[in-house]
Amino acid sequence: MSFAQNNKAKDQGVEVSNKNLGYFAYEYALPITTGDNFTGLGLKGKFGVNLKLHVFVYKGFFVSGTAGAHYFKVKDKSIVGNYEKTTAIHQYLSVGYEIEPVTKLKLGVSAAVLGRSRYKNKIDPNNKLVFQTDRGRIRAYDAYIHYMLVSQLAVYINYTYRNDHMNIQTAAELNSIFDNASFHTIGFGFRFCFGKKDLISTLKNNY
Repeated sequence: MSFAQNNKAKDQGVEVSNKNLGYFAYEYALPITTGDNFTGLGLKGKFGVNLKLHVFVYKGFFVSGTAGAHYFKVKDKSIVGNYEKTTAIHQYLSVGYEIEPVTKLKLGVSAAVLGRSRYKNKIDPNNKLVFQTDRGRIRAYDAYIHYMLVSQLAVYINYTYRNDHMNIQTAAELNSIFDNASFHTIGFGFRFCFGKKDLISTLKNNY
């Protein structure tokens, strides 16, 4: 009898730990450039914004979509060229897992599996804006801590490491500098939850 009760309690705990179908999130981010590449050597992060849509597929496993932009100013024109600032625009899809070690506290990790980035480089000669765009494939890894204020609202801190693979045509001796764009971001935001159960559990209950 005791063994059965313990198993039931564990099952109930797992169910309670995932009581949302997903959430929307808004994030303000601080990009920190790093590495021996054009971002680390030539750019300095200013700020960024992200919008996220996060759906739990089964228990703690989730799929997440992110869209946003990070803003940088040029600190060394000898590295990146005659530009004043750069905007890195991105959209990517991630997969990950979330746990709830204690009540109201949620921890998660994820990795991008699909995504693209555009680095818009800007200069203003003679008061006329000119843009030059470089494109890349996103490689992003996230870890976050969320604290639930109420059942449908949380505040969170998110860490992301980006190491985008760039498609920039340059001299062979400069490939190591322009092949990748790497930076860290620390994000702060709000999570707005919806639904009561993960996607598979919701479908099972409805069909």
